[in-house]
Amino acid sequence: FLDERYDLWVSRSPEWQSYLGIKDDNDKWDNYSPEHIAESLELARTTITDIEAFDYDTLDHQAQLSFQLYKAEMERIITWDRFRYYDYKVNQMYGVQSDLPAFLINIHRVDTVEDAEAYVARLNGIPQSLTYAMDHMRTARGLGILPPKFVFDHVLRDIDNVVSGRPYDDSDEDTALLEDFRSKVDALDITADNKTNLVTRAERALLD
Repeated sequence: FLDERYDLWVSRSPEWQSYLGIKDDNDKWDNYSPEHIAESLELARTTITDIEAFDYDTLDHQAQLSFQLYKAEMERIITWDRFRYYDYKVNQMYGVQSDLPAFLINIHRVDTVEDAEAYVARLNGIPQSLTYAMDHMRTARGLGILPPKFVFDHVLRDIDNVVSGRPYDDSDEDTALLEDFRSKVDALDITADNKTNLVTRAERALLD
């Protein structure tokens, strides 16, 4: 039961899959829409109901421990939703302005042409991830939840770092994302023309 439910949660998170080395959805980002969050909450509630259907007293010690831990985890997911807007989507420590590039650079592996195409797809999917974050921040602002003012200069600096270099200006150096993509594609055993085509698609994705 726990293996099946774990696989179900993993299937709902393309980013988690990438951390685990699973490439089923490595052309996608996580879905932070209100609808998807509501589905996750319902899944947590359903999981609690399902796990409570087991006869706890007949489980061995390890199974009882797993029962308690997993139920507590589902309860934590449900409880945390009350505080959904109390985090800062961008701040001086982390946030979409740095997390998305860092994920592609450090987590997204490119072992094949398909992996490189998935990287480009994720570049093209960044606007949707940013939209989720901005919608979240607007709602939080409406609730009076704002990060300290000193945070903004750090966030703007992070953003400037992400968009400094080719293809955004006439610099001799690539942006961190383009440099990462180019180096990963260069390591593939494919023709020079195919490498150039992939890099051109990545540049277009970054610009668009």
